[in-house]
Amino acid sequence: KVNFKLNEKGTNYFKLTTNYIPRFENVIYEAENSQKIIKIGKIENVYNIYQYNVEGATLTLNLKDSLTKNKENTGKTSFEGNVFELYKDDLLIDTVTTDEKGEYLIKDLNFGKYYLKHIKASEGYNIHNTIEINIDENNVDKKIDINLDPKKINVNITKEYGYKKLNYILKDIGINFDIYNSKNEKIKNITTDENGNCNLDLYYDDYIIVQTNNNIENLKKNTINIYVNDFNENKNIEIFDKYYKVRLNIFLREKNTKEGISNKEIRIDEKKYITNENGNIITDLLDINTYKITQEKSKDYITIDEMYININDESKLYLKNNEIFLDINIINEKKVLNIIEDNNENINTDKNEEDNKIENINKEENNIETLPYLGLNINDEKIYKNNNNNFFSYIFYSLFKY
Repeated sequence: KVNFKLNEKGTNYFKLTTNYIPRFENVIYEAENSQKIIKIGKIENVYNIYQYNVEGATLTLNLKDSLTKNKENTGKTSFEGNVFELYKDDLLIDTVTTDEKGEYLIKDLNFGKYYLKHIKASEGYNIHNTIEINIDENNVDKKIDINLDPKKINVNITKEYGYKKLNYILKDIGINFDIYNSKNEKIKNITTDENGNCNLDLYYDDYIIVQTNNNIENLKKNTINIYVNDFNENKNIEIFDKYYKVRLNIFLREKNTKEGISNKEIRIDEKKYITNENGNIITDLLDINTYKITQEKSKDYITIDEMYININDESKLYLKNNEIFLDINIINEKKVLNIIEDNNENINTDKNEEDNKIENINKEENNIETLPYLGLNINDEKIYKNNNNNFFSYIFYSLFKY
């Protein structure tokens, strides 16, 4: 039995030689009528040369997915196309590329210490760390499992609503999002916290993130798409829905004094409000829309018939105490009765003349100017005849709007 310990592959030779120890010269004994006798004391050594072939060790690379722990790929990852370089003592021995099964066989390796360097990752995977490998008589056919990590990103969603023009921004709390992968499988649900934030880690795949609820009726439900091309960096997604309500800050004032008129009814559509001691009303929160404002009739003031207010982005809105307001000024003029008495001797009591005056008065009453922005009327002057006291009363009306 011959044992060899070899570190190099290839064709080799060995020689076997006899090792006789000579004691004396060889002697032949002869006698008549007898067989010759040989006494051997010295034999020449002989040898034979043998050839043998040594096959190198093998190294099998076997890739696995670090999440599935087996050959199943995560999402849209693939094992095909990973490139490895094998080094021994800083010498490049081989460069190999894995197939779709994530396998590769390296043959004819000598014993020794090797380093396997991952220089190119396949689709969806990260570069693996360098691996140290020992090949010896106990590891002639070595197999190593390499667990590749799929690419991962963190997705942070911030959900807010309000009106950015006025820096009116509110956190949208308790908004739910369902996450679906490329197989249309729901893999997770996340919910915004008190800061309107939620986040999760996603692994290399295409995803659809679907908003499933709303705190405010009629707001749209958002959908977010994440594609494999997005897996180069973490994603911050900001969702802002424009939504706000407005309080009307209404001031009812007297035209000449500019003082507030208290305890007067003003209607916003069908909602009734009463002015306070300063002539002020602050309405409930109103949606973006057009509203009709009307006043109750007054014996003391000339009131508006109706006016319309548009609440929209073009309105002169302002922010106060984290609420949005729109100021409305309504001006009423106080009714004034001026009585001018003429001496009896200066009054012409002729019936025809009085009739002529009344006719002229009626003509003047029909001379009306229209205010297009209010839909109200100004009657510059109305003169009424008082028959009982035999004098004329002149009543002047003027209605102004700011």
